[in-house]
Amino acid sequence: MQVTVNNTAAAAGGGQSSLQIQEEPTSGGQILMGVEFIEETLFPPGWNFNFRVYFPESSEVLATLNNTLITANFDDGFSATYTEYTTDNSLYEFDIYRAIPTFLNGTTSVVINVNPSTYVSKLLVAGLIGPNTNSQYINSISFSNFPNVTRLELPYQPITTLDISTLPNLEILYADNTNLTSLTFTTLPNLLEIDLRDGALSESMITQILVALDANGLTNGYADFVNNYSGTNAAITNQTGLDAIDNLTAKGWAVSVAT
Repeated sequence: MQVTVNNTAAAAGGGQSSLQIQEEPTSGGQILMGVEFIEETLFPPGWNFNFRVYFPESSEVLATLNNTLITANFDDGFSATYTEYTTDNSLYEFDIYRAIPTFLNGTTSVVINVNPSTYVSKLLVAGLIGPNTNSQYINSISFSNFPNVTRLELPYQPITTLDISTLPNLEILYADNTNLTSLTFTTLPNLLEIDLRDGALSESMITQILVALDANGLTNGYADFVNNYSGTNAAITNQTGLDAIDNLTAKGWAVSVAT
């Protein structure tokens, strides 16, 4: 997608910002996020917004990165283009980074475009990073055209729903300490690690995930739905869910659920 931001609002907030989204070549991927800023005392000037896009480190990918374009557009008019990268654990890392000069009240949206997106292998929501602590307030997120992402990390986000059906090759999902009530997926053919601790998932939702993992036939995986802190993930008492846990355990999986 190509995004044009029309900003008629001054920093003091006198008008409206609008996003005009146009189609781009199919090689590009897009991430849409809602970001909630609450209580000025929590987010004074000097806080930073951070989102990371990773590519596997290889000569083939390096040749592509020289022409990779990553843009971030906020609906208050801020936009930036990122073409430089660093390396991290055999991955090329792009940081979508914004220093917040003044307090932004309420909810804003962020549109991140990656073109081309074919080689993207990992997405990480780092959220809001402050001087003394990390506080993540991404309350919604969606993905399109990231066919080779194998790892998604968005812990400590107040999201309630997550759709991973657009990430067909996902192998690892870390979304612990959220408000997650619903996980949308078609199948989970490659998912071998899933951490949804301290969410708000119902017994029915957890059972659906367990049954899908069992049907995949993968061995020696990891699935965690326990409540260590303030989570309200449901316990599994229905026979279908219990059978799926037994089947996965027999395949070498480590499965932990709330009690």
